Amino acid sequence: MPGEACWSRVVKYRSSTNALFSLGEELLVRLPRQPGGLATISKEATWLPMLGPLLPVAVPEVVAVFEPDRDYPERWSVVRWIDGAHPEVVDPDHPSTHDAKTWRRT
Repeated sequence: MPGEACWSRVVKYRSSTNALFSLGEELLVRLPRQPGGLATISKEATWLPMLGPLLPVAVPEVVAVFEPDRDYPERWSVVRWIDGAHPEVVDPDHPSTHDAKTWRRT
């Protein structure tokens, strides 16, 4: 990973779960804001590559996952930046969601 000097100081989006920072033009650093965030980062790294192609909206590609160390106590990740706005609620009856329904438990 590039040194800290390459990180943008602008927060792209602040959520209750992660602080997000741009890293150049194409990457986004996701730092859990609360203890225990490492489980979420791990789940995303495992499931996004499998579920992403089945969803009707773009999902971030996980580029790297970093382990906790003395500088940051939680697992954190770097994902590819997706241009655009946050998607609205997805219509479960839209044709592109039919394959994703096989993943749901009934």
